[in-house]
Amino acid sequence: MNEPSIQSPHRGVALRLRRRRFDGPIVREIRAGLASIVAEVRRMVARVSLQCELSGIERQEKRAVREVHWLRHELTQQERNLDWLQIEYRARREVLTARLEQLVKVPQ
Repeated sequence: MNEPSIQSPHRGVALRLRRRRFDGPIVREIRAGLASIVAEVRRMVARVSLQCELSGIERQEKRAVREVHWLRHELTQQERNLDWLQIEYRARREVLTARLEQLVKVPQ
């Protein structure tokens, strides 16, 4: 049986003597089984952690690809707008230049 507790000089702390350790074949087998379960749980935790990191990388990569696609689309639209503006400005410039030439000509 267990030996009685020895009171510690510190309040609220009781020192206990070591209990006798059971080392029968059944207990050893149970300990080995628990150790393998603990090892499997650790492997599972590591696997889940790696899978979470991989899915995070996939998510970030998809977001980056989507953003680049959107930026390319925006660039194409802006280039079209620039082309249209250049055509408009050229036409206005021609009209204004023609008016200026008419004003500069001195009637004789």
